[in-house]
Amino acid sequence: LLKMDGKLRKSSSPMSEIITYISKNDTVKLTDYQFGYWIVNKDQYFGYLSELYLDETEEIIIFKKELLKINEEFRLRKEKEDAEKKRLENEKETAIQKQKELEYRQSILRQFGKETGQKLLEGYYWIGMTAKMAKISLGEPRSINRTVGSWGVHEQWVYYSLYLYFEDGIVSSYQNSK
Repeated sequence: LLKMDGKLRKSSSPMSEIITYISKNDTVKLTDYQFGYWIVNKDQYFGYLSELYLDETEEIIIFKKELLKINEEFRLRKEKEDAEKKRLENEKETAIQKQKELEYRQSILRQFGKETGQKLLEGYYWIGMTAKMAKISLGEPRSINRTVGSWGVHEQWVYYSLYLYFEDGIVSSYQNSK
């Protein structure tokens, strides 16, 4: 039972679109309660009605408490389900990532042999390694300085505290600072 003229709205916002007006002393069917608004049915209309328009009887107070309890239980259950879903997705993503890492490691070991492949995977560098091997072992350099002359191509690969020097794609020397 409305204690004053009211507005049935599309959402639980005082600025939302008005669906219809409901007169004082009209009755509505209460279906749910959210954030100070009742979700109600009036004839063919469904919408949100501010609780301020309703005559809050003991029966409505009890109904509101029950709905709040049900909604909170639903929210907690949904949070738990969402957390479990996220956990499973993370586990799946971790498993996929581990599988990719394993496949990558195996491909390096197959390509370069067990001993050399293991050194590359552990980040070692040495004179005689190729540019491809250096990228596998150390990643992309911060920059590359290239010199081209009649003697061939010389490159300096710059990492943070390491410089690799290449002659025609093979490490000929290196310099590090610690």
